[in-house]
Amino acid sequence: MSDRTDQFMAEFAALCRKYCCVITAEDHYSGYSECGKDVRMTIEFEDDYIADPPVPYEQIDLGRWFDGKE
Repeated sequence: MSDRTDQFMAEFAALCRKYCCVITAEDHYSGYSECGKDVRMTIEFEDDYIADPPVPYEQIDLGRWFDGKE
């Protein structure tokens, strides 16, 4: 990997640790003809850090967020 990639991944990992979150990706309709074209990526917060009032679990659908739908 390049130095820029290494730096990005280190900062990204630190951000995930800071907010107690993980990113997951899944093929939403596996087995159908559009297989691989409907991958959904989400950020899952496993801590009450970001919610107000605090909740034990929160999730962001990245595709909907980038599209401005969430």
